[in-house]
Amino acid sequence: MTIRKGVDWGEPGRPPAGLRWFDDDSSASDALNEGATVLGLTHGDMARTLGAGRASSSVEFSLDVMRLSDNHSRSTFALSHVVVRRRRLGWWFGGVTVVMNAQYLGTWDVAPRGHPNDGRAEQFVVDPTMPLRQRLAARRRLPLGSHLPHPKIASSSARHLSVQVPPKARIDIDGRCWFVNEANESFTVVVEVVPDAITVWTLGADQELPLSP
Repeated sequence: MTIRKGVDWGEPGRPPAGLRWFDDDSSASDALNEGATVLGLTHGDMARTLGAGRASSSVEFSLDVMRLSDNHSRSTFALSHVVVRRRRLGWWFGGVTVVMNAQYLGTWDVAPRGHPNDGRAEQFVVDPTMPLRQRLAARRRLPLGSHLPHPKIASSSARHLSVQVPPKARIDIDGRCWFVNEANESFTVVVEVVPDAITVWTLGADQELPLSP
């Protein structure tokens, strides 16, 4: 069930035997695309969002995922985040679009008001005209989640989002390049949130991974 305001989230328990554990977002999203619906996370942006290692025991979470599709019949799942930017120097020049299911992107607290089980994704769109000096200032504030509001950064939250991919832009999914638009025209990627799609386990403080059978 999608999380509701005022309701506790996450259930302490014992992970199932034989559970596959992942220490980064990209390998976990690979498992999603292979059909996995139950997985464990030790590190990465989603693990940090879930507070991995902070509880006293293992915790079970119900989690949304993002499903991407475009008009070229490509499709994939994303666990934590989707980034569209110029192939070269994309953070510093041109437009940037970030769609977040997790709260964090590396050391950046990109979506402090988001939640990975609220049935929605958080979208942030950097205006192509945003000056370099302002980008540098926003970058300094990102680790603290204080980069918003900003007149050159639009934010929204929805279950269905349309993302424009300009020519020569790259699409990164969970920290790995998924596709580079080598064409001379833009195309659209649709991001759909799939609520309660998977079950994720995290380890508690000082817990070690179970030994493989």
